[in-house]
Amino acid sequence: MRERGMTLVEVLIASVITAVSVAGTATAFVAAARMTRAQSNPGTAEAAMYARETAERFRDRVACQGPWFDPATCQPTGLPGGWVRHDLPSSAGTESIINSGARRCYRVTPRDCGDLGVVSDCLAIEVRVCWNGDFTNCPC
Repeated sequence: MRERGMTLVEVLIASVITAVSVAGTATAFVAAARMTRAQSNPGTAEAAMYARETAERFRDRVACQGPWFDPATCQPTGLPGGWVRHDLPSSAGTESIINSGARRCYRVTPRDCGDLGVVSDCLAIEVRVCWNGDFTNCPC
């Protein structure tokens, strides 16, 4: 007659499954905490606003028209070459990142977004905002 209960192998398998699920959940909580901390930083929020503002400024120029495109061929002709530097004026409130010396850099590069082999079928706008005088990650 077999006694009721779990064997050692069943207990080990259940322990491994539990450990994997707990590790995955803990990793998700740590990642969420990091994102929350980064988003609650006023400097990060302001930098994101400056990056979004830069992308919005150029949104109207990515159509098949001037000044970045030749309207006849719809090919990019007047794209800014390389990184463009824009120092942000220090005129905001005391909590602003631009009071500590801030700069944004952007570049516009043609990309093949439709997998058609045409490099200029869309444009990528990359923006970096640096502040506190730390311009090591700003390429311009």
